[in-house]
Amino acid sequence: MWLLAVSLFAAGWGLAAEPVYDRIEDVIYARKYGTALTFDIFRPKGPTNGIGIVYAVSGGWYSSHDLNGAIVRMAPLLARGYTVFAVVHGSQPKFAIPEILEDMHRAVRFIRFHARDYGIDPDRIGITGVSAGGHLSLMQGTCGADGNPAAKDPIDRVSSRVQAVGCFCPPTDFLNYGKPGEDAIGRGVLANYAGAFDFRELDPKPRKLVPIVDEARIVELGRRVSPIYHVSASSAPALILHGDADLLVPIQQAETLVEKMKEAGVDAKLVVKPGAQHGWPDMDADPAAFTKLADHDLDIIIGPYAILGLVVLAVMVVFAIAKLPRSQHENHKELDILGTLKRLGGNAKYIEGVIAQAFYVGAQIMCWTFIIQYAEKELGMSKADGQWYNMIAMGIFVSSRFVCTYLLKFFSPGGLLPALAVGGVALVAGTIFIHGMTGLYCLVGVSACMSLMFPTIYGIALKGLGDDAKLGAAGLIMAIGGGCLMPPVQAWIMDQSAFNLGFMTLSSIRMSFVLPLVCFIAVAIFGFRTSNVHKHTY
Repeated sequence: MWLLAVSLFAAGWGLAAEPVYDRIEDVIYARKYGTALTFDIFRPKGPTNGIGIVYAVSGGWYSSHDLNGAIVRMAPLLARGYTVFAVVHGSQPKFAIPEILEDMHRAVRFIRFHARDYGIDPDRIGITGVSAGGHLSLMQGTCGADGNPAAKDPIDRVSSRVQAVGCFCPPTDFLNYGKPGEDAIGRGVLANYAGAFDFRELDPKPRKLVPIVDEARIVELGRRVSPIYHVSASSAPALILHGDADLLVPIQQAETLVEKMKEAGVDAKLVVKPGAQHGWPDMDADPAAFTKLADHDLDIIIGPYAILGLVVLAVMVVFAIAKLPRSQHENHKELDILGTLKRLGGNAKYIEGVIAQAFYVGAQIMCWTFIIQYAEKELGMSKADGQWYNMIAMGIFVSSRFVCTYLLKFFSPGGLLPALAVGGVALVAGTIFIHGMTGLYCLVGVSACMSLMFPTIYGIALKGLGDDAKLGAAGLIMAIGGGCLMPPVQAWIMDQSAFNLGFMTLSSIRMSFVLPLVCFIAVAIFGFRTSNVHKHTY
Protein backbone atom coordinates (compact mmCIF):
# COMPACT_ATOMS: atom_id res chain seq x y z
CA MET A 1 0.00 0.00 0.00
CA TRP A 2 2.88 2.37 0.77
CA LEU A 3 4.21 1.79 -2.72
CA LEU A 4 0.87 2.95 -4.11
CA ALA A 5 1.14 6.17 -2.10
CA VAL A 6 4.62 6.80 -3.44
CA SER A 7 3.46 5.99 -6.95
CA LEU A 8 0.91 8.79 -6.79
CA PHE A 9 3.87 11.14 -7.02
CA ALA A 10 6.52 8.99 -8.63
CA ALA A 11 4.34 8.82 -11.70
CA GLY A 12 4.41 12.58 -11.92
CA TRP A 13 7.97 13.14 -13.03
CA GLY A 14 10.50 11.87 -15.52
CA LEU A 15 7.95 11.06 -18.22
CA ALA A 16 7.86 12.98 -21.46
CA ALA A 17 5.41 10.84 -23.41
CA GLU A 18 1.97 12.36 -23.92
CA PRO A 19 -0.63 9.93 -22.58
CA VAL A 20 -3.43 8.72 -24.76
CA TYR A 21 -6.64 8.17 -22.86
CA ASP A 22 -10.39 7.79 -23.15
CA ARG A 23 -12.52 10.21 -21.16
CA ILE A 24 -15.99 9.46 -19.86
CA GLU A 25 -17.58 12.69 -18.69
CA ASP A 26 -20.21 13.50 -16.08
CA VAL A 27 -20.76 10.16 -14.39
CA ILE A 28 -23.39 10.91 -11.74
CA TYR A 29 -22.43 9.42 -8.38
CA ALA A 30 -25.04 11.25 -6.24
CA ARG A 31 -27.72 13.92 -6.24
CA LYS A 32 -27.89 16.62 -3.59
CA TYR A 33 -30.83 19.02 -3.36
CA GLY A 34 -31.55 18.50 -7.05
CA THR A 35 -27.93 18.96 -8.09
CA ALA A 36 -26.06 16.13 -9.80
CA LEU A 37 -22.63 15.35 -8.36
CA THR A 38 -20.33 13.92 -11.01
CA PHE A 39 -16.87 12.68 -11.82
CA ASP A 40 -15.01 12.21 -15.08
CA ILE A 41 -13.14 8.98 -15.79
CA PHE A 42 -9.77 9.12 -17.51
CA ARG A 43 -8.69 5.67 -18.69
CA PRO A 44 -5.47 4.94 -20.59
CA LYS A 45 -5.97 3.49 -24.05
CA GLY A 46 -2.93 1.30 -23.55
CA PRO A 47 -2.28 -1.24 -20.79
CA THR A 48 -3.68 -0.40 -17.36
CA ASN A 49 -2.33 -1.50 -14.00
CA GLY A 50 -5.70 -2.04 -12.31
CA ILE A 51 -5.18 0.81 -9.83
CA GLY A 52 -7.75 3.57 -9.49
CA ILE A 53 -6.80 7.08 -8.37
CA VAL A 54 -9.43 9.47 -7.03
CA TYR A 55 -8.44 13.05 -7.87
CA ALA A 56 -10.20 15.48 -5.50
CA VAL A 57 -10.91 18.49 -7.71
CA SER A 58 -10.91 21.16 -5.04
CA GLY A 59 -9.36 24.57 -4.41
CA GLY A 60 -10.49 26.38 -1.29
CA TRP A 61 -13.18 23.67 -1.05
CA TYR A 62 -14.62 24.95 -4.31
CA SER A 63 -14.98 22.35 -7.04
CA SER A 64 -15.27 23.11 -10.74
CA HIS A 65 -15.95 21.14 -13.91
CA ASP A 66 -13.06 23.00 -15.53
CA LEU A 67 -10.47 20.23 -15.34
CA ASN A 68 -7.74 21.67 -17.55
CA GLY A 69 -5.34 22.16 -14.66
CA ALA A 70 -6.22 18.79 -13.18
CA ILE A 71 -5.58 17.03 -16.49
CA VAL A 72 -2.02 18.36 -16.51
CA ARG A 73 -1.38 16.71 -13.14
CA MET A 74 -3.21 13.53 -14.12
CA ALA A 75 -1.29 13.05 -17.38
CA PRO A 76 1.73 11.23 -15.88
CA LEU A 77 -0.59 8.93 -13.92
CA LEU A 78 -2.40 7.99 -17.10
CA ALA A 79 0.90 7.41 -18.88
CA ARG A 80 1.74 4.77 -16.27
CA GLY A 81 -1.53 2.91 -16.58
CA TYR A 82 -3.56 4.38 -13.72
CA THR A 83 -7.29 4.99 -14.17
CA VAL A 84 -8.11 8.42 -12.74
CA PHE A 85 -11.46 9.61 -11.40
CA ALA A 86 -11.70 13.41 -11.25
CA VAL A 87 -14.33 13.93 -8.56
CA VAL A 88 -16.31 17.19 -8.42
CA HIS A 89 -17.94 17.77 -5.04
CA GLY A 90 -20.51 20.23 -3.73
CA SER A 91 -18.77 23.59 -3.30
CA GLN A 92 -18.61 26.23 -0.62
CA PRO A 93 -20.27 28.57 0.23
CA LYS A 94 -23.37 26.53 -0.59
CA PHE A 95 -21.95 23.49 1.18
CA ALA A 96 -19.65 23.36 4.19
CA ILE A 97 -16.79 20.90 4.72
CA PRO A 98 -18.85 18.23 6.57
CA GLU A 99 -21.22 18.05 3.59
CA ILE A 100 -18.30 18.01 1.15
CA LEU A 101 -16.79 15.07 3.04
CA GLU A 102 -20.05 13.18 2.59
CA ASP A 103 -19.70 13.72 -1.16
CA MET A 104 -16.20 12.26 -1.16
CA HIS A 105 -17.30 9.20 0.82
CA ARG A 106 -20.12 8.65 -1.65
CA ALA A 107 -17.80 9.04 -4.63
CA VAL A 108 -15.31 6.46 -3.33
CA ARG A 109 -18.13 4.02 -2.53
CA PHE A 110 -19.63 4.51 -5.99
CA ILE A 111 -16.26 3.91 -7.67
CA ARG A 112 -15.57 0.81 -5.57
CA PHE A 113 -19.06 -0.58 -6.23
CA HIS A 114 -18.52 -0.25 -9.99
CA ALA A 115 -14.80 -1.07 -9.90
CA ARG A 116 -15.09 -4.09 -12.18
CA ASP A 117 -16.94 -2.02 -14.77
CA TYR A 118 -14.11 0.52 -14.71
CA GLY A 119 -11.39 -2.12 -14.98
CA ILE A 120 -9.83 -1.47 -11.57
CA ASP A 121 -9.23 -3.54 -8.46
CA PRO A 122 -11.68 -2.43 -5.72
CA ASP A 123 -8.95 -3.07 -3.17
CA ARG A 124 -6.41 -0.79 -4.87
CA ILE A 125 -7.84 2.72 -4.77
CA GLY A 126 -5.70 5.73 -3.93
CA ILE A 127 -6.58 9.40 -3.60
CA THR A 128 -4.74 12.62 -4.34
CA GLY A 129 -5.34 16.36 -4.32
CA VAL A 130 -3.78 19.78 -3.85
CA SER A 131 -4.42 22.14 -0.91
CA ALA A 132 -8.13 21.71 -0.04
CA GLY A 133 -8.06 18.63 -2.27
CA GLY A 134 -5.16 17.37 -0.18
CA HIS A 135 -7.19 17.99 2.98
CA LEU A 136 -10.10 15.98 1.56
CA SER A 137 -7.67 13.23 0.54
CA LEU A 138 -6.28 12.95 4.06
CA MET A 139 -9.77 12.98 5.57
CA GLN A 140 -10.62 10.07 3.29
CA GLY A 141 -7.44 8.27 4.31
CA THR A 142 -8.12 8.70 8.03
CA CYS A 143 -11.94 8.57 8.12
CA GLY A 144 -12.80 6.11 5.37
CA ALA A 145 -15.55 3.91 6.77
CA ASP A 146 -16.91 0.41 6.35
CA GLY A 147 -20.18 -0.01 4.53
CA ASN A 148 -23.51 -0.45 6.25
CA PRO A 149 -24.70 -4.01 5.56
CA ALA A 150 -28.29 -3.02 6.37
CA ALA A 151 -28.37 -0.10 3.92
CA LYS A 152 -31.08 -0.18 1.25
CA ASP A 153 -28.75 1.36 -1.31
CA PRO A 154 -26.17 -1.31 -2.26
CA ILE A 155 -23.56 1.39 -2.82
CA ASP A 156 -23.77 2.32 0.86
CA ARG A 157 -22.93 -1.29 1.76
CA VAL A 158 -19.37 -1.01 0.44
CA SER A 159 -16.40 0.66 2.08
CA SER A 160 -15.28 4.24 1.50
CA ARG A 161 -11.72 3.47 2.61
CA VAL A 162 -8.76 4.19 0.36
CA GLN A 163 -5.52 2.26 0.33
CA ALA A 164 -3.12 5.19 -0.08
CA VAL A 165 -2.99 8.98 0.04
CA GLY A 166 -0.65 11.25 -1.88
CA CYS A 167 -1.21 15.00 -1.62
CA PHE A 168 0.27 18.49 -1.85
CA CYS A 169 0.31 21.19 0.88
CA PRO A 170 -2.79 20.04 2.82
CA PRO A 171 -4.25 21.70 5.93
CA THR A 172 -4.51 19.08 8.66
CA ASP A 173 -5.34 20.85 11.95
CA PHE A 174 -7.65 23.87 12.01
CA LEU A 175 -7.31 24.30 15.78
CA ASN A 176 -3.51 24.67 15.80
CA TYR A 177 -2.84 26.21 12.44
CA GLY A 178 0.41 28.17 12.28
CA LYS A 179 1.23 27.66 15.94
CA PRO A 180 -0.35 25.87 18.92
CA GLY A 181 -3.78 27.29 19.73
CA GLU A 182 -4.15 29.29 16.52
CA ASP A 183 -7.76 28.94 15.35
CA ALA A 184 -8.29 28.91 11.59
CA ILE A 185 -11.87 27.63 11.42
CA GLY A 186 -12.73 30.00 8.60
CA ARG A 187 -10.91 32.74 10.49
CA GLY A 188 -7.49 34.31 10.46
CA VAL A 189 -5.48 33.23 7.45
CA LEU A 190 -8.47 31.21 6.18
CA ALA A 191 -11.00 34.06 6.50
CA ASN A 192 -11.44 34.12 2.73
CA TYR A 193 -12.71 30.54 2.91
CA ALA A 194 -15.25 31.12 5.69
CA GLY A 195 -18.02 29.58 3.62
CA ALA A 196 -16.40 26.16 3.95
CA PHE A 197 -16.71 26.49 7.73
CA ASP A 198 -20.27 27.83 7.73
CA PHE A 199 -21.46 24.89 9.82
CA ARG A 200 -25.21 24.41 9.81
CA GLU A 201 -27.81 22.08 11.23
CA LEU A 202 -31.41 21.24 10.42
CA ASP A 203 -33.98 23.16 12.47
CA PRO A 204 -36.98 20.78 12.69
CA LYS A 205 -39.62 23.49 13.15
CA PRO A 206 -39.12 25.56 10.00
CA ARG A 207 -37.40 22.51 8.45
CA LYS A 208 -34.46 24.43 7.14
CA LEU A 209 -30.73 24.61 7.71
CA VAL A 210 -29.68 27.25 10.21
CA PRO A 211 -26.15 28.40 11.15
CA ILE A 212 -24.49 26.96 14.27
CA VAL A 213 -23.49 29.90 16.45
CA ASP A 214 -22.40 28.14 19.64
CA GLU A 215 -18.60 28.61 19.78
CA ALA A 216 -17.94 25.32 21.57
CA ARG A 217 -19.78 23.40 18.87
CA ILE A 218 -17.95 25.29 16.13
CA VAL A 219 -14.61 24.34 17.68
CA GLU A 220 -15.73 20.73 18.00
CA LEU A 221 -16.75 20.69 14.34
CA GLY A 222 -13.38 22.23 13.45
CA ARG A 223 -11.76 19.33 15.25
CA ARG A 224 -14.02 16.87 13.46
CA VAL A 225 -12.93 18.07 10.02
CA SER A 226 -9.21 18.06 10.89
CA PRO A 227 -7.42 14.88 9.69
CA ILE A 228 -4.90 14.90 12.54
CA TYR A 229 -7.58 14.01 15.10
CA HIS A 230 -8.64 10.91 13.18
CA VAL A 231 -5.26 9.22 12.75
CA SER A 232 -5.28 5.58 13.83
CA ALA A 233 -3.45 2.37 13.07
CA SER A 234 -5.96 1.69 10.28
CA SER A 235 -5.28 4.98 8.48
CA ALA A 236 -4.05 4.74 4.89
CA PRO A 237 -0.33 5.31 4.27
CA ALA A 238 0.40 8.84 3.11
CA LEU A 239 3.00 10.81 1.21
CA ILE A 240 2.87 14.62 1.46
CA LEU A 241 4.74 17.22 -0.59
CA HIS A 242 4.89 20.67 1.05
CA GLY A 243 6.81 23.90 0.57
CA ASP A 244 8.62 25.27 3.61
CA ALA A 245 7.76 28.88 2.63
CA ASP A 246 4.01 28.23 2.42
CA LEU A 247 2.15 31.13 4.09
CA LEU A 248 -1.40 29.93 3.46
CA VAL A 249 -0.87 26.42 4.83
CA PRO A 250 2.20 26.37 7.12
CA ILE A 251 4.46 23.36 6.71
CA GLN A 252 3.88 22.54 10.39
CA GLN A 253 0.49 21.25 9.27
CA ALA A 254 2.21 18.44 7.37
CA GLU A 255 4.98 17.88 9.91
CA THR A 256 2.66 17.28 12.87
CA LEU A 257 0.39 14.97 10.88
CA VAL A 258 3.26 12.82 9.60
CA GLU A 259 4.68 12.59 13.13
CA LYS A 260 1.33 11.47 14.53
CA MET A 261 0.84 8.90 11.75
CA LYS A 262 4.24 7.40 12.48
CA GLU A 263 3.39 7.22 16.19
CA ALA A 264 0.27 5.25 15.21
CA GLY A 265 2.37 2.83 13.16
CA VAL A 266 1.22 4.16 9.79
CA ASP A 267 3.65 4.59 6.90
CA ALA A 268 3.94 8.32 6.27
CA LYS A 269 6.53 10.53 4.57
CA LEU A 270 6.94 14.26 4.11
CA VAL A 271 9.00 15.59 1.22
CA VAL A 272 9.89 19.26 1.72
CA LYS A 273 10.15 21.63 -1.24
CA PRO A 274 12.75 24.23 -0.13
CA GLY A 275 11.64 27.83 -0.65
CA ALA A 276 8.32 26.83 -2.21
CA GLN A 277 5.15 28.72 -1.35
CA HIS A 278 1.58 27.50 -1.66
CA GLY A 279 0.90 25.94 -5.07
CA TRP A 280 4.35 26.74 -6.48
CA PRO A 281 4.49 27.44 -10.23
CA ASP A 282 6.72 24.50 -11.17
CA MET A 283 4.69 21.92 -9.26
CA ASP A 284 3.98 19.92 -12.42
CA ALA A 285 7.64 19.92 -13.44
CA ASP A 286 9.22 19.12 -10.08
CA PRO A 287 12.52 17.14 -10.12
CA ALA A 288 12.27 13.37 -10.07
CA ALA A 289 12.77 12.97 -6.31
CA PHE A 290 9.71 10.80 -5.97
CA THR A 291 10.91 8.35 -8.59
CA LYS A 292 13.89 7.65 -6.34
CA LEU A 293 11.54 7.02 -3.43
CA ALA A 294 9.51 4.61 -5.53
CA ASP A 295 12.65 2.77 -6.63
CA HIS A 296 13.76 2.51 -3.00
CA ASP A 297 10.44 0.98 -1.96
CA LEU A 298 10.59 -1.42 -4.90
CA ASP A 299 14.03 -2.53 -3.74
CA ILE A 300 12.61 -3.19 -0.27
CA ILE A 301 9.88 -5.38 -1.75
CA ILE A 302 12.05 -7.17 -4.30
CA GLY A 303 15.00 -7.82 -1.98
CA PRO A 304 13.50 -10.56 0.25
CA TYR A 305 12.08 -12.39 -2.77
CA ALA A 306 15.43 -12.24 -4.55
CA ILE A 307 17.16 -13.69 -1.47
CA LEU A 308 14.52 -16.42 -1.19
CA GLY A 309 15.02 -17.28 -4.85
CA LEU A 310 18.78 -17.59 -4.34
CA VAL A 311 18.25 -19.90 -1.36
CA VAL A 312 15.96 -22.15 -3.39
CA LEU A 313 18.49 -22.18 -6.23
CA ALA A 314 21.27 -23.14 -3.81
CA VAL A 315 19.22 -26.04 -2.44
CA MET A 316 18.56 -27.25 -5.99
CA VAL A 317 22.29 -27.18 -6.75
CA VAL A 318 23.04 -29.16 -3.57
CA PHE A 319 20.52 -31.84 -4.52
CA ALA A 320 21.91 -31.94 -8.05
CA ILE A 321 25.57 -32.50 -7.11
CA ALA A 322 25.35 -34.26 -3.74
CA LYS A 323 25.08 -38.04 -3.45
CA LEU A 324 22.27 -38.69 -1.02
CA PRO A 325 22.47 -41.80 1.22
CA ARG A 326 20.10 -44.68 0.57
CA SER A 327 17.55 -45.61 3.19
CA GLN A 328 18.46 -48.64 5.30
CA HIS A 329 14.92 -49.92 4.84
CA GLU A 330 14.77 -49.28 1.12
CA ASN A 331 13.34 -52.09 -0.98
CA HIS A 332 15.63 -52.42 -3.98
CA LYS A 333 13.02 -54.29 -5.97
CA GLU A 334 12.61 -52.75 -9.41
CA LEU A 335 9.49 -50.54 -9.56
CA ASP A 336 7.09 -51.63 -12.29
CA ILE A 337 5.72 -48.19 -13.16
CA LEU A 338 3.54 -49.26 -16.08
CA GLY A 339 2.14 -52.19 -14.17
CA THR A 340 1.48 -50.04 -11.12
CA LEU A 341 -0.27 -47.38 -13.18
CA LYS A 342 -2.43 -50.04 -14.83
CA ARG A 343 -3.46 -51.49 -11.48
CA LEU A 344 -4.15 -48.05 -10.02
CA GLY A 345 -6.19 -47.08 -13.08
CA GLY A 346 -8.34 -50.15 -12.59
CA ASN A 347 -8.91 -49.48 -8.88
CA ALA A 348 -12.20 -47.55 -8.68
CA LYS A 349 -11.76 -46.61 -5.02
CA TYR A 350 -8.35 -45.10 -5.69
CA ILE A 351 -9.47 -43.13 -8.76
CA GLU A 352 -12.49 -41.80 -6.87
CA GLY A 353 -10.17 -40.86 -4.01
CA VAL A 354 -7.94 -38.80 -6.31
CA ILE A 355 -11.00 -37.02 -7.72
CA ALA A 356 -12.41 -36.41 -4.23
CA GLN A 357 -9.05 -35.06 -3.06
CA ALA A 358 -8.93 -32.58 -5.95
CA PHE A 359 -12.45 -31.38 -5.13
CA TYR A 360 -11.63 -31.10 -1.43
CA VAL A 361 -8.50 -29.02 -2.05
CA GLY A 362 -10.48 -26.79 -4.39
CA ALA A 363 -13.16 -26.28 -1.73
CA GLN A 364 -10.60 -25.45 0.94
CA ILE A 365 -8.76 -22.93 -1.23
CA MET A 366 -11.98 -21.23 -2.32
CA CYS A 367 -13.53 -21.02 1.14
CA TRP A 368 -10.41 -19.58 2.73
CA THR A 369 -9.39 -17.33 -0.15
CA PHE A 370 -12.74 -15.60 -0.54
CA ILE A 371 -13.81 -15.16 3.10
CA ILE A 372 -12.40 -11.63 2.92
CA GLN A 373 -14.24 -10.82 -0.31
CA TYR A 374 -17.49 -12.15 1.17
CA ALA A 375 -17.08 -9.96 4.25
CA GLU A 376 -16.19 -6.89 2.17
CA LYS A 377 -18.72 -7.13 -0.64
CA GLU A 378 -21.66 -8.64 1.23
CA LEU A 379 -21.29 -6.99 4.62
CA GLY A 380 -19.29 -3.85 3.85
CA MET A 381 -16.44 -4.77 6.19
CA SER A 382 -12.89 -3.58 5.75
CA LYS A 383 -10.26 -5.97 4.48
CA ALA A 384 -8.66 -6.00 7.93
CA ASP A 385 -11.91 -7.04 9.62
CA GLY A 386 -12.50 -9.67 6.95
CA GLN A 387 -9.03 -11.07 7.60
CA TRP A 388 -9.93 -11.60 11.25
CA TYR A 389 -12.72 -13.95 10.19
CA ASN A 390 -10.27 -15.75 7.93
CA MET A 391 -7.94 -16.26 10.89
CA ILE A 392 -10.84 -17.50 13.02
CA ALA A 393 -11.67 -20.03 10.29
CA MET A 394 -8.12 -21.36 10.33
CA GLY A 395 -8.18 -21.59 14.12
CA ILE A 396 -11.39 -23.62 13.91
CA PHE A 397 -9.74 -25.85 11.30
CA VAL A 398 -6.79 -26.66 13.59
CA SER A 399 -8.86 -27.25 16.72
CA SER A 400 -11.38 -29.39 14.84
CA ARG A 401 -8.54 -31.63 13.64
CA PHE A 402 -8.05 -32.76 17.25
CA VAL A 403 -11.78 -33.19 17.82
CA CYS A 404 -12.24 -35.28 14.67
CA THR A 405 -9.18 -37.40 15.49
CA TYR A 406 -10.80 -38.20 18.83
CA LEU A 407 -14.08 -39.10 17.09
CA LEU A 408 -12.23 -41.71 15.02
CA LYS A 409 -12.14 -43.80 18.20
CA PHE A 410 -15.88 -44.25 17.83
CA PHE A 411 -16.50 -43.90 14.08
CA SER A 412 -14.79 -45.38 11.05
CA PRO A 413 -13.14 -42.99 8.58
CA GLY A 414 -15.65 -44.13 5.96
CA GLY A 415 -18.47 -43.12 8.29
CA LEU A 416 -17.02 -39.82 9.49
CA LEU A 417 -16.04 -38.51 6.05
CA PRO A 418 -19.55 -38.37 4.54
CA ALA A 419 -20.89 -36.79 7.75
CA LEU A 420 -18.29 -34.02 7.53
CA ALA A 421 -18.99 -33.55 3.82
CA VAL A 422 -22.74 -33.25 4.39
CA GLY A 423 -22.02 -30.67 7.08
CA GLY A 424 -19.89 -28.79 4.56
CA VAL A 425 -22.71 -28.88 2.01
CA ALA A 426 -25.18 -27.49 4.55
CA LEU A 427 -22.89 -24.67 5.69
CA VAL A 428 -21.95 -23.61 2.16
CA ALA A 429 -25.64 -23.61 1.26
CA GLY A 430 -26.14 -21.24 4.20
CA THR A 431 -23.33 -19.06 2.86
CA ILE A 432 -25.15 -18.84 -0.48
CA PHE A 433 -28.76 -18.42 0.54
CA ILE A 434 -28.59 -16.64 3.92
CA HIS A 435 -27.66 -12.97 3.74
CA GLY A 436 -25.87 -11.08 6.48
CA MET A 437 -23.63 -12.18 9.33
CA THR A 438 -25.27 -15.61 9.46
CA GLY A 439 -24.00 -16.32 5.97
CA LEU A 440 -20.49 -15.30 7.03
CA TYR A 441 -20.70 -17.48 10.14
CA CYS A 442 -21.64 -20.42 7.91
CA LEU A 443 -18.62 -19.77 5.71
CA VAL A 444 -16.29 -19.63 8.71
CA GLY A 445 -17.87 -22.78 10.17
CA VAL A 446 -17.10 -24.79 7.04
CA SER A 447 -13.51 -25.06 8.32
CA ALA A 448 -14.67 -27.41 11.08
CA CYS A 449 -15.92 -29.84 8.44
CA MET A 450 -12.77 -29.59 6.32
CA SER A 451 -10.32 -30.33 9.13
CA LEU A 452 -9.99 -34.11 8.66
CA MET A 453 -10.94 -34.48 5.00
CA PHE A 454 -7.47 -34.50 3.43
CA PRO A 455 -5.88 -37.24 5.59
CA THR A 456 -9.11 -39.27 5.63
CA ILE A 457 -9.44 -39.28 1.84
CA TYR A 458 -5.72 -40.01 1.57
CA GLY A 459 -5.89 -43.00 3.90
CA ILE A 460 -9.07 -44.46 2.41
CA ALA A 461 -7.77 -44.22 -1.16
CA LEU A 462 -4.42 -45.91 -0.35
CA LYS A 463 -5.70 -48.66 1.92
CA GLY A 464 -5.15 -52.10 0.45
CA LEU A 465 -2.86 -50.99 -2.39
CA GLY A 466 0.26 -52.71 -1.04
CA ASP A 467 3.43 -51.70 -2.89
CA ASP A 468 1.32 -49.70 -5.35
CA ALA A 469 0.70 -47.21 -2.55
CA LYS A 470 4.12 -45.60 -3.19
CA LEU A 471 3.12 -44.35 -6.62
CA GLY A 472 -0.51 -44.00 -5.59
CA ALA A 473 0.44 -41.52 -2.87
CA ALA A 474 2.08 -39.34 -5.49
CA GLY A 475 -1.17 -39.25 -7.45
CA LEU A 476 -3.09 -38.09 -4.40
CA ILE A 477 -0.57 -35.34 -3.75
CA MET A 478 -0.75 -34.26 -7.40
CA ALA A 479 -4.52 -33.94 -6.97
CA ILE A 480 -3.73 -30.74 -5.06
CA GLY A 481 -2.88 -29.17 -8.40
CA GLY A 482 -6.34 -30.00 -9.70
CA GLY A 483 -7.85 -28.02 -6.85
CA CYS A 484 -5.92 -24.94 -7.96
CA LEU A 485 -7.98 -24.76 -11.15
CA MET A 486 -11.20 -23.87 -9.34
CA PRO A 487 -10.48 -20.52 -7.58
CA PRO A 488 -9.99 -18.64 -10.89
CA VAL A 489 -13.41 -19.88 -12.00
CA GLN A 490 -14.95 -18.66 -8.75
CA ALA A 491 -13.23 -15.29 -9.19
CA TRP A 492 -14.68 -15.08 -12.70
CA ILE A 493 -18.18 -15.70 -11.32
CA MET A 494 -17.60 -12.92 -8.76
CA ASP A 495 -16.91 -10.51 -11.59
CA GLN A 496 -20.33 -11.12 -13.13
CA SER A 497 -23.59 -9.33 -12.41
CA ALA A 498 -26.18 -10.58 -9.94
CA PHE A 499 -27.91 -13.90 -10.69
CA ASN A 500 -31.71 -14.01 -10.84
CA LEU A 501 -32.85 -17.50 -9.79
CA GLY A 502 -36.53 -16.72 -10.16
CA PHE A 503 -37.37 -17.16 -6.49
CA MET A 504 -34.53 -14.90 -5.35
CA THR A 505 -31.64 -12.83 -6.69
CA LEU A 506 -28.12 -13.70 -5.56
CA SER A 507 -25.13 -11.42 -5.70
CA SER A 508 -22.22 -12.74 -7.74
CA ILE A 509 -20.22 -13.19 -4.50
CA ARG A 510 -22.78 -15.51 -2.96
CA MET A 511 -23.44 -17.29 -6.24
CA SER A 512 -19.73 -18.06 -6.64
CA PHE A 513 -19.86 -20.38 -3.63
CA VAL A 514 -21.84 -22.84 -5.72
CA LEU A 515 -18.41 -24.18 -6.72
CA PRO A 516 -17.38 -25.17 -3.15
CA LEU A 517 -20.89 -26.59 -2.76
CA VAL A 518 -20.31 -28.90 -5.74
CA CYS A 519 -16.91 -29.85 -4.31
CA PHE A 520 -18.36 -30.95 -0.97
CA ILE A 521 -21.08 -32.90 -2.76
CA ALA A 522 -18.33 -34.78 -4.64
CA VAL A 523 -16.54 -35.55 -1.35
CA ALA A 524 -19.82 -36.70 0.21
CA ILE A 525 -20.45 -39.08 -2.70
CA PHE A 526 -16.97 -40.58 -2.25
CA GLY A 527 -17.62 -40.96 1.47
CA PHE A 528 -20.94 -42.73 0.96
CA ARG A 529 -19.45 -45.01 -1.70
CA THR A 530 -16.61 -45.85 0.69
CA SER A 531 -19.12 -46.98 3.31
CA ASN A 532 -21.20 -48.98 0.84
CA VAL A 533 -19.73 -49.86 -2.57
CA HIS A 534 -16.09 -50.06 -1.46
CA LYS A 535 -16.56 -51.35 2.08
CA HIS A 536 -15.06 -54.74 1.14
CA THR A 537 -11.77 -53.04 0.21
CA TYR A 538 -11.67 -50.65 3.12
